[in-house]
Amino acid sequence: MKGNFADRLIILIRRRNSILICGLDPQLKYFPPFLLQEAGKRIQADESQLDATEWAIATFNKGIIQAVSDHVAGFKPQRAFYEKYSFRGIRSFEETVRACFAADELMIIIEDAKRLDGGDTAQAYADGHLGMIGCDNF
Repeated sequence: MKGNFADRLIILIRRRNSILICGLDPQLKYFPPFLLQEAGKRIQADESQLDATEWAIATFNKGIIQAVSDHVAGFKPQRAFYEKYSFRGIRSFEETVRACFAADELMIIIEDAKRLDGGDTAQAYADGHLGMIGCDNF
């Protein structure tokens, strides 16, 4: 990625003539039937349910990204909808982020990972997600 957040955001807003950010909150109950049917076939072909879910989420998100990336300044995936599927959900989250950057290397990605906690816990989440990891007590 080139440039800082503000510069990238300004470039994307001007390129797209848009301030829209697209939420990527994949919930299987809203997926198109053909995608769920394909996931079901994968399960019947000895793929685990979580593997098929990982595939379905990544495939669904890639379709959304392709459809709207020329019209938005960024994407906002909600981590809760990925984390609920364990490491396979996290892999689909990572694949989603890669697809966003493949659409435009300057793309803005806002990771919606709030936890509704306060104090030290909120600080730990911020440190982990924003790269402030360290052992400042040593």
